[in-house]
Amino acid sequence: AQVWIAIYHLFMNNECRKKYEFNEFRKSNLLRLKKFMNEILIDQIPNLGDMLRSLEELSLMQVGGTTSNSHLIVQQLPELRNEITKDKDWKKIAKEHSEKHFPDDEKSR
Repeated sequence: AQVWIAIYHLFMNNECRKKYEFNEFRKSNLLRLKKFMNEILIDQIPNLGDMLRSLEELSLMQVGGTTSNSHLIVQQLPELRNEITKDKDWKKIAKEHSEKHFPDDEKSR
């Protein structure tokens, strides 16, 4: 849900729209999201209904070419993920969660 909300704010927020220029590449990538937006998702995150409507409007719009005046850069940072996940004993964590959430005794079944 957090990814959907982040995309919603990037796409629907007026301040972000001013800084994020739409070209054909960005337009086509945003339009690919439509196939994942179904009734269940929109029921769970109602704001996405507005975003779906805006995506359909975007599909009808002509967008310009690329220019270099965009102030917004979106980039994945693998360093952040690596920093969060380093020095973790994943087998111990998995065992604790397994015991906590999937107990083996008859009483908890």
